[in-house]
Amino acid sequence: MPEINPVKFESFFKNDFEKIKDKIFFLDSFGIKQKFVCENYNFWQLIRFIKEEIEVKDSRVDWFVEKAVITMIDLMKLDSVVKNDQFFADDGLSSDLSVVAAFLNQVPNSTIYELDKIKKILSGKDVDFDRRSFIFTLRQDVNHPDGRDAIFYFVNNILDKLNTESDCDWYKAMVYIILFHIAFKHFDSFAEDMQVSLLKKGLFKAVIAGAPVRDSLAQFLYDTNNMTDFLIDNKLLFDAVSSNEEKIYYQEKVLDLKTAMSDFVEKNDDVLNTSLMVKYVESLGLAVDAGPVKKALVESINIYSLIHEAKLIDHNSSQDLSESDLAFRQTEKLLLLFANRVHWPEMLEYFKEKEGNYLSVLSFLRGFSNADLNDEAAVEKLTAFGQFLRTSGFLKDNQDLIEFHESDNKFHWAEWITK
Repeated sequence: MPEINPVKFESFFKNDFEKIKDKIFFLDSFGIKQKFVCENYNFWQLIRFIKEEIEVKDSRVDWFVEKAVITMIDLMKLDSVVKNDQFFADDGLSSDLSVVAAFLNQVPNSTIYELDKIKKILSGKDVDFDRRSFIFTLRQDVNHPDGRDAIFYFVNNILDKLNTESDCDWYKAMVYIILFHIAFKHFDSFAEDMQVSLLKKGLFKAVIAGAPVRDSLAQFLYDTNNMTDFLIDNKLLFDAVSSNEEKIYYQEKVLDLKTAMSDFVEKNDDVLNTSLMVKYVESLGLAVDAGPVKKALVESINIYSLIHEAKLIDHNSSQDLSESDLAFRQTEKLLLLFANRVHWPEMLEYFKEKEGNYLSVLSFLRGFSNADLNDEAAVEKLTAFGQFLRTSGFLKDNQDLIEFHESDNKFHWAEWITK
C-alpha cells in the first residue's frame, strides 16, 4: 500500500461517530435541497448510501465494525464540502467515501482477491490493486474461505510493524481496523499462540479500533466446560495481557501499555472502579484532545483488571447447560485431542479430574464402538492408544482395547468395553 504522510495508527482516532453521522445527514439534506442530483452525482450518491446504511443499522447493538469504518471518514473534509451554502470540491473525499461504501456492501463490479494477493497487499509488495475491491474482500471474512488465513498473516507479519514503525496512512488504518474486528470476532476459534499474539501485540489497538474485545474475551471464558477450564483459560488471558508489548503514541507522548495497566492495579485497592481508571488515565499527561486514546486506554486497563480479578464473566456455560449438553461438548473436546497423539496427555488430565467431568475412560471408549475395525489406520491408532493408557496406569497390563479373533480373521472391541 502506498505511504502518505507516515504517522502512527492511533492518530487516526480523533472523530466521534455521532458527529460524523450528523454531518452525513446534513449533507444528504443539503444535496436534496440544492438539487445536486446531476452535479457531482457520484459524491451525493455515496452520501445518500451511507446515510441510508446508518438509518437501517444504527439501532443494532452489534454494529461495531460498520460504526468504526464510518467514523474513519474525515470530519474536516466533510466540513469543507459546504460553506455559506456553496458546494466546494471534495478534496479526495469521494474516494474515501467509496472505500467506506465498499465495506458497507456497495460494490458494483467488485473483485474478490485470493489469499496470495491479500498477503502481498498487506506486506506492501503489491500496489496494483483496487482499494474498494480489497476492502470488499476483507468484508467477506465469514463467507470467503481465506478470511481467517488473512488474519494469521496480519498477526504474524504486520502487528509488530504497527508497534515499531510510523508507516500508517488513512487507507492502511481502515484495513487494520477491519482486520482487528475480524480477529476478535473469531478469537475463540484461534489456536492458543494466535490468541496470545493478538493480546500481546494488539490489545489497545483493537480496543481503539472499536473491536468488541471485552465481549469476545468474555465469550471465550464463558464457553469453558467447568471451573478448572475457566481458571486455566483466564490465566492464559492474564499471562498474555501481562506480557503486552504495545506503545501508545499521541503527539509527543509515548506510553507503555503494560506499565500503565499494572501500575493502576498496584496503586489502587478497588481495581474494578472505572472512575479511578479515568482519573488515573487523566494523570498520565495525554493532550486534552486525546479523547479516543484516553477512552481506549481506560477500557484496556478495565479489561486487564477484570482478568486480573477473574471477573470478566459472572459464570461460565457449565452453569447454564444440562448434563447431557456438557457431556456432548466434552466428547467433542476429547475427540479433537484424540486426533493428535501429541495431545493424549491432555486427555489423561481430563480423566484424572473428576469435578465437572461427565466422561470416564470407559464411556469415552464406548463412543467408538461403531468404528470400522477393518480400517488399518484405525486399528493401528487404537492399539497405540491402548498401549498409552496401559503405560499411564489407566488400563491393567493385560487389558487391550481391541482383540484379533482368528475365528473370523477380524479385529473386535474387547468384551470389557462392549458389555
